[in-house]
Amino acid sequence: MIYLITGQQKLLNVETDVYINTNIEHCLNYFKNHLEIQFDTETTGFDPYTCDLLTIQLGDKENQFVIDSQTVHISIFKELLESKLLLMHNAKFDLRFLRKYDILPNKIYDTFLAECILTTGHEERELGLDSVVLRYTDGKLDKSIRGDIHREGLSNRVIQYCAYDVKYLSDIKSKQLEKIEQYELQNVLDLENEVVKVFAKIEYDGIKIDSEKWLVVADKVNEDLNLCFNQLDDMVINEPKLKEFVPKTIQGNLFGFEERLLKINWSSNQQKLLILKTLGLKITSVGDRELQRNKRFHQLIPKLIEYTKLAKLSTAFG
Repeated sequence: MIYLITGQQKLLNVETDVYINTNIEHCLNYFKNHLEIQFDTETTGFDPYTCDLLTIQLGDKENQFVIDSQTVHISIFKELLESKLLLMHNAKFDLRFLRKYDILPNKIYDTFLAECILTTGHEERELGLDSVVLRYTDGKLDKSIRGDIHREGLSNRVIQYCAYDVKYLSDIKSKQLEKIEQYELQNVLDLENEVVKVFAKIEYDGIKIDSEKWLVVADKVNEDLNLCFNQLDDMVINEPKLKEFVPKTIQGNLFGFEERLLKINWSSNQQKLLILKTLGLKITSVGDRELQRNKRFHQLIPKLIEYTKLAKLSTAFG
């Protein structure tokens, strides 16, 4: 059964076979003795600073409560949400919006993170809630309405859509845990469910940094990156097997040069792989794991590993 909690008079006086109107007390009493609550939100956008909650949904497989957060202040549910295990899909998104209302859940099970763990290494990973519901249950979610929720408001089909997002999470959890146990991944899942709370808090609150020291570190990283870049160029120039990558103007230059004439892009995985194969190395990718396994076969490989790490530091944090 779907229950709606709202202060909108036009919804309170409507007879429908989709939902039943109820009140906050009913909801709180219903979940009082639950060990876990299946939880989700609908919002006006992705940014918790500039966007608002439209609804929060609490439920189990039998009953779902859709709470109109435009007319009902969700702080009323703070104690409940902070004391129960919340089952969520992509919890970090919802936790940031709850943080906005000073609601800090303590216990999380994220079906999205569990599925990420279980499908690591798969070439195709369908991680959306609709795909996960289809994979583990006999249910089916219609996500075509998602883009119309803000414009349409709490229509019957929107309310049903909201409710169904929290209908299957417990069933998914049970099936996932069977596989988690089979592959002995419980410690990994526990860690992910803990750290997602930290990431959500950091993303919403931000962190303090020493900007002057940060820039000093960034300058040093860029300096090391440029040095590594030049060393890679030198290795190619001095490697007889890689003559095809070296323009003749460099090969015949006895006095050195200032302008870089190599056309190699050290950020291109395709070009790096071609160079390594030209060296005669039996290598299938330039991912870190593959390079680490083969780094003893040529001095270029450890330098590529170093360059990739420095480039990541420079572009992501510099």
